[in-house]
Amino acid sequence: MKKSVIILTLLLAILFSCQQQKSPSTKSIVQPEPQQPKIISYQFENAKQWLLKHKTDSTHQRIAFAVNRTDSSNFAKMDSILMPTDLTGDIVDYL
Repeated sequence: MKKSVIILTLLLAILFSCQQQKSPSTKSIVQPEPQQPKIISYQFENAKQWLLKHKTDSTHQRIAFAVNRTDSSNFAKMDSILMPTDLTGDIVDYL
């Protein structure tokens, strides 16, 4: 009797331990389409004047900082900066 109980418990343990776990369902993430500017061309501008015009636009500032390879504190100290004429694209398009 004891042997049959032990064998039955071992069989049940083996059966339950061998069950595959269900993987959580993966949700597909929708990524926005990358925007490319119509024309990629550059021009020189005065840094201080450009900052005054684009003070509130953080996406344009990120592109400007990346193109000129600087940060916000050093950007204001620069005399002239290189700026894309069309800032409608993603930051990757300008680098």
